[in-house]
Amino acid sequence: MRLLHTSDWHLGRSLGEHRLLGDQADFVDWLVEVVAAEQVELVVVAGDLYDRPVPPVPAVTLWRQALQRIRAAGAEIVAIAGNHDNAERVAAYDGLTDPQGVVVRGGYPRAGSVVVRHFADGPLAIAPVPYLDPLLVPVDDGDGVSRPTHDSVLADALTDARAGVPDGMRSVAVAHSFVTGGMPAGSEREVSVGATARVHIDRFAGFDYVALGHLHRAQLVGGDPSRRYCGSPLAYSFTETEPKQVMVVDLDESGARVVGDPLVIPVGRGVGVVRGRIDQLCSAVDPDLVNRYVRVELTDPTVVLDAHRRLRAHYPFVAEVAAVPELSTRERDRGGIVAEPPTHPIDQFADFWVDVTDQVPDDETRRRFEAALAQVATEATS
Repeated sequence: MRLLHTSDWHLGRSLGEHRLLGDQADFVDWLVEVVAAEQVELVVVAGDLYDRPVPPVPAVTLWRQALQRIRAAGAEIVAIAGNHDNAERVAAYDGLTDPQGVVVRGGYPRAGSVVVRHFADGPLAIAPVPYLDPLLVPVDDGDGVSRPTHDSVLADALTDARAGVPDGMRSVAVAHSFVTGGMPAGSEREVSVGATARVHIDRFAGFDYVALGHLHRAQLVGGDPSRRYCGSPLAYSFTETEPKQVMVVDLDESGARVVGDPLVIPVGRGVGVVRGRIDQLCSAVDPDLVNRYVRVELTDPTVVLDAHRRLRAHYPFVAEVAAVPELSTRERDRGGIVAEPPTHPIDQFADFWVDVTDQVPDDETRRRFEAALAQVATEATS
């Protein structure tokens, strides 16, 4: 049988002022075409269906339409809640839609349950384990039991799931977690502080294929082609410049043979970063970035007024503008050592001017500062 592994749709997300729902709708259009063309029998969405716990109505509508169209294209769906989702809202109809080939799970109530779906070449046992927040597990602090972690709660759910897989039946685990060894892309929201979010890959032992979500960069875990993150379908940070993909996975009747092929997603606007002074950026436009969502890093020594408007004329999809002024020659030469500042206001101003502009103030600049200083002194004594 053939399944398609995708995750981290983050429906309703924005980059700066740019809403991405149009790009996400294009992805759904493409995905439905792939399901039909590749004769996919099962689509797995490994968490973060939405970008926030209470998604906007257009995002909910797009998700519903995606489910309807994927089923119409001939595939069943298994989806789980991620750490961005509200588990109760995602799983509001848990169980009611299973007979229609749409299995959606969220939260703890059925985290360790197994659902068996039947395909042309035989049955498949699926363990859809949603994101499990260890803070929501009731613990009696007086009995000496240690506080649960992401690793321990997922281990418990997977242990229950393994026990629920019928003997000899091929199996797939679906989870949304940060597995040790995975490399984040930069746009993921941390699920906890420090290493307490990490889950060991050995927790997934016994499953023929493990479809992971949460990390937005496509990758194998531990070099094993049967344990994968497929990554997000669109770039959600400016570091995600690599091609996005979904995984098409074939499992034989026993589950012993697993073959996965990435399909590059051809839709969605790319991202990029451009850096420099605003006059340079506006006079020498990078044609490769004109149609991308762009983060602009301005190195001008002073504040640039109306930067967004000026840049938008050349980069229509500017999403972020950040001021990152370069160090002056003197600051670099000092190596971060702060010298004793001068005491006279004129000399202090000249010192500041050199640090900011990397130039000694000319006579006109000094005269203007002296005039302003004199005016302040007059007003203070009047």
